[in-house]
Amino acid sequence: QSVRLPQRATSAGWAILRTDGYTHVDGVRMTPTRCAQVQCARLDAPTNGSRAITMAPGAGYYRFVGVEIGVADAVTMVNMIVLLGTDPVSRADTSLGPVHLIGTYIHGRGVSSQVTRCVVAHASGTIIEDSWLDECRKPGQDTQAIAAWNSRGPLRIVNNYLAGCSENVMFG
Repeated sequence: QSVRLPQRATSAGWAILRTDGYTHVDGVRMTPTRCAQVQCARLDAPTNGSRAITMAPGAGYYRFVGVEIGVADAVTMVNMIVLLGTDPVSRADTSLGPVHLIGTYIHGRGVSSQVTRCVVAHASGTIIEDSWLDECRKPGQDTQAIAAWNSRGPLRIVNNYLAGCSENVMFG
């Protein structure tokens, strides 16, 4: 299951997508083992070239807490699992609001999947905290756990396990 985050009125407050019964403790990083223990809700990039999370123009004020985000079993190649932005190559979309990934487990599927980037963070006010980003690899190509080149910022990246094959975090 993948999700496209729709535009929301900022006056509506935050939309929180979390695993039922999961309580996040600040400073405690999600791990693959912990995610399995709490039976994290899961979002997947469903097909080759697709994404697990994308945003519509004007989307924002979403918080993912204790969620596993990956690629479906049949998927062998994706450019990015999570795109926090509307287009990975055009100018920064100034209408995008913040998205927070808190205590998430974002990953490829080992050698059976090729992932160029786990998260592309173009939305303003992006926070990635206490999360585990792993298996971001694609033979013969630079890969990143987190990349941002069209963000207005600020970006907050705190207390994460980051495993990109080439660079863990890339800006510019």
